[in-house]
Amino acid sequence: MTAAPARELAVMAALVEPSRRAIMQHLTSGPASASRLAERMPLTRQALVKHLAALEGAGLVARERRGREHVFAAQPEALIDTAQWLESLARSWQQQLGALKRAAEAQAQRR
Repeated sequence: MTAAPARELAVMAALVEPSRRAIMQHLTSGPASASRLAERMPLTRQALVKHLAALEGAGLVARERRGREHVFAAQPEALIDTAQWLESLARSWQQQLGALKRAAEAQAQRR
């Protein structure tokens, strides 16, 4: 079994925090500035900016400067890649568990 790729680990680490998942949920309806997100969430602007930086670092959001504001948009590619990696990992585990089950059943039949 191969180690988790760094990007997938970064995505999962970023999404462990409930506030970051809530931010992502808000961004699914479209891009928003940090000010607009702060109006919708029970976070200080400083905390919100820290969470946005973590999401951006994981590739989950992209930032665009529009005048004086920074507008953030969800980047689904990072989530899609992580979901595909998790599905691949699950298939590998299922195959290994199936082989273990067959070996245990074969051993039980020999007794």
